Amino acid sequence: MNRPALGLIFFGRFIKEDLKPDTFIFNALLKSLCSQNRIYKAVTMLLNKMACPPDVVSYNIVIDGFCKKGAVSKAFSLFKQMLSVGIMPNVVTYNSLINGLCMTGEIRRAEEVLRQMQSRGYYPNVVTYSSLINGLCKDGEIEKAEELLHDMVSQGLQPNVVTYTTLMDGFYKKGLLDKAVEMLQCMANNGHDPDVVTYNVIMDALCKEEEIKEAEKLLHDMKSRDGASG
Repeated sequence: MNRPALGLIFFGRFIKEDLKPDTFIFNALLKSLCSQNRIYKAVTMLLNKMACPPDVVSYNIVIDGFCKKGAVSKAFSLFKQMLSVGIMPNVVTYNSLINGLCMTGEIRRAEEVLRQMQSRGYYPNVVTYSSLINGLCKDGEIEKAEELLHDMVSQGLQPNVVTYTTLMDGFYKKGLLDKAVEMLQCMANNGHDPDVVTYNVIMDALCKEEEIKEAEKLLHDMKSRDGASG
């Protein structure tokens, strides 16, 4: 039996013994429901059956659950409901909405949410920028994605492995292999070790370009890094 299922059993016994769960316990239940793809049950719990007031974390859990399912319109409905009861969103809320929009190809709406987020005094973080960069790359707007990377750095935010790898993949798909390799070097210069996904992106690009020797060199480098870290 998996951990989310055990959590639901525990919660059932908690109720059966007439103990009053707090918001923390309800949030744990919401997370369990979402992880088991029971998002609509989570919504019912959130809106109708919570014995204690939901907080921003409660809404964030379910909003993120909808976004990950691609049900962005339902996430926004819940976002509006959240505002109507006086619960203010935070950066996590906006990040989920932005990521959901980018996943469904609605990059212009994602940019609107970013502006709304900033107008309300919330600052985008690495997760925000990485989601937008991913959305732009998927939309083929690689130049704009690179501009966003520079904007991110100018704000004092350090790109992470996900950010760099996303851009590498975007450059490669645009046929800009040199730029993809340049991004790999930039990542290394900033102290980030490539992960398996990073290497897969670059090796796939090199092999398709018939740069077999370069791919072999990269594979050797990967093995050397693994040996050094072990």
